[in-house]
Amino acid sequence: MLRSWSTGRRLFSTQVFSDEKRRPSALIRWTRTKFCPECGKYKVGDTKEDMIDACDKMWRKYMRLSDSHCPLWTQCRVKVIDGSDKEVSLWERMPRIIGRS
Repeated sequence: MLRSWSTGRRLFSTQVFSDEKRRPSALIRWTRTKFCPECGKYKVGDTKEDMIDACDKMWRKYMRLSDSHCPLWTQCRVKVIDGSDKEVSLWERMPRIIGRS
């Protein structure tokens, strides 16, 4: 049995989300080679990776789970629509998400 984090109630196997219902992870492409002072990682320009693997802080801001954002927020493009990675029209700028506070 699983327990819900928010309510502490038990979850049965029918209540657990399947992989099909989860929101797909966003793919990002770095536009420039930059250094992130907060996590200490170098990001090489024109490389692609999953947002959740690239930066936890960026992923939490993009999913609207947290208000703080990564300093490299504007240095990448995001792709959430399926298609070829080489098609330029599928890559969009990171959205301007206004904070909750």
